[in-house]
Amino acid sequence: MSTLRGLPYLAAVVLAGTFLVAAIAKWRDPAGTARGFRTLGVPSPWRTARLVPAVEAALAVGLLLVPAGMALLAAALLVAFTVFLGLRLRAGVSAACHCFGGRGTDPLSPADLVRNLWLIATATVASLGDWPQWPSPAAVLVSVVVALVAVASTRVLRRRATGGPGPAPATRPAGH
Repeated sequence: MSTLRGLPYLAAVVLAGTFLVAAIAKWRDPAGTARGFRTLGVPSPWRTARLVPAVEAALAVGLLLVPAGMALLAAALLVAFTVFLGLRLRAGVSAACHCFGGRGTDPLSPADLVRNLWLIATATVASLGDWPQWPSPAAVLVSVVVALVAVASTRVLRRRATGGPGPAPATRPAGH
């Protein structure tokens, strides 16, 4: 693994950045996030809209300081998010995910599940390291390639789900 030295910490940094971006997006529009959570059927959407970004920000910091342990917590949280989104998708909910704030307009789709599976895989890799370590050039290259594949696969699925290259308008769940 010496050629991929630092890959777990690099995975932790990527995951920390993702959680931080998600937290900031939710903090910037707490009302929109709460409305989005309500349309998804999240319990106590206003309280959850304040709690989730705080947890995400704490995970981001923790991933940088104690990557292995926090990566396991991050993976557990991502699994819970993914199961919830999968259940909502299976129930026919087409509201926007709001995983990255209240302004999300793309309807819930398998792309959200695939994105989370990539993040769970990233958390798994991050859990393999024991301490922050400067990554080797090979680890950086592998990380960039995997990130590009993850983004591309998620975008392809999103386009297929929405029927076009741009975001689709958010729809309301039945009964609202």
